[in-house]
Amino acid sequence: MAMVDHDGRLLRFAIRPGNAAESPVAPELLDGVNTSELIADKAYDTDIIRKLLADRGIVATVPPRSNRRVQYEYDEERYRARHLVENLFADLKQFRGLATRYCKLASRYESMVNLAWWVISSRREATAGGRGRTAGGPRKPNLAPEPAPLPEGEQMVMAL
Repeated sequence: MAMVDHDGRLLRFAIRPGNAAESPVAPELLDGVNTSELIADKAYDTDIIRKLLADRGIVATVPPRSNRRVQYEYDEERYRARHLVENLFADLKQFRGLATRYCKLASRYESMVNLAWWVISSRREATAGGRGRTAGGPRKPNLAPEPAPLPEGEQMVMAL
């Protein structure tokens, strides 16, 4: 489970066993988050999460599960922004150790995710800002900055 900002930068993540539901971790990941909107997939369509978001004044863009008695409306256009988190997962899975989960301990796997994210964000910074290797010059270090806290009202995306 991961939370990214409107630019696709990883903000928070949680490691869960493959056979465990991830929605119980959502309240923990939302602690201290300052946002006005959250986009999530159907796995987060629970009454507890919807109430938590409503209490915090966060607009939930979550498609309802098909077996829900009361079907909620959601903005399909906004829901398309969820691709940002899926793109992050695709980038992370380019690292074979993450895709096949060579690290069996959660703490080591978290370290691998952090390292992979550092590499991904360094590459993004190098290509976006035009930084990197100059012709014939020494290689410039691309240290990925720590994600800055988002201003009030920035969009967050959360997904499996």
